[in-house]
Amino acid sequence: MPLKDIFLHADSGPEFRGRLGVALNLAAGHEAHLTAIFVPTLPKEKRSRRASRVPMEVMGRRSKVARETSEDRIVSYAWERIRVASEEHERLFGRLADRASVPHRWIYDELPLLELLSLHARFCDVLIISQPATRAAAERLIAGLDLPVLLVPKNYRSQRVGTNVMIAWDRSPAALRAANNALPFLREAIEVKVVSVNLKPIIDHRTSYTSGMIEHLARHNIEAERLLITAKDKRISDAILSAPEKQKSDLIVMGAFGKRRGLRGRLLGGVTSNVIQDTTAPLLLTS
Repeated sequence: MPLKDIFLHADSGPEFRGRLGVALNLAAGHEAHLTAIFVPTLPKEKRSRRASRVPMEVMGRRSKVARETSEDRIVSYAWERIRVASEEHERLFGRLADRASVPHRWIYDELPLLELLSLHARFCDVLIISQPATRAAAERLIAGLDLPVLLVPKNYRSQRVGTNVMIAWDRSPAALRAANNALPFLREAIEVKVVSVNLKPIIDHRTSYTSGMIEHLARHNIEAERLLITAKDKRISDAILSAPEKQKSDLIVMGAFGKRRGLRGRLLGGVTSNVIQDTTAPLLLTS
């Protein structure tokens, strides 16, 4: 079954055009609908830096009303720039989507990012985002959303994703969910490799094998090759990330492994966090 409902996180950052190219290429190839969600972020840090440049003795002579008026102007100016950026990106999005014959929709909303994505993107087949800048941001977006997430690295220049796919496999439920969610990508791939790091074979009295993933994919008419990696002197995440470079993979599929932290949600595991922060290939994650 192909992808039919793709969502794209839009913002005014420099990585947006790269994500948009990937999203349009996927949507056109799968004849899918593409929805872009623009989430504005008020640059509070910039506002505080600007305010700090005013000498304290001058600020002391101002009335409370004058100070509030000045701050309101700064905030209003920041929001106006965000709205202008949103309109420019919306025009670009519509123009390129029309050119690619991709049905599309643009959403602008000022709700918090996680709340907005949970509301609008909960039914999507895949959500396309940029590489989170911090581990905390990754946990909010990936562990906080129960969705397949396609992460596009910041310096990724190609619009193609999924020609040569690598599945990071360790027999865990998260890895199985990730592989099943990746089936639309795997069916379109030229090469698929199932990569395991330090994974011991399953042995019983009848046979010895690493897993049933190769057979599972074959029943979906997907031919895959098994690749076993032994990493004694380096991190598992480094072994996972070095494989795509050697295999020329343009998509890594893996489960977003993590642990519960009570009512606050989940923390991403060390391997997942390291791969998210350091990957140079697009990453399809399922929590």
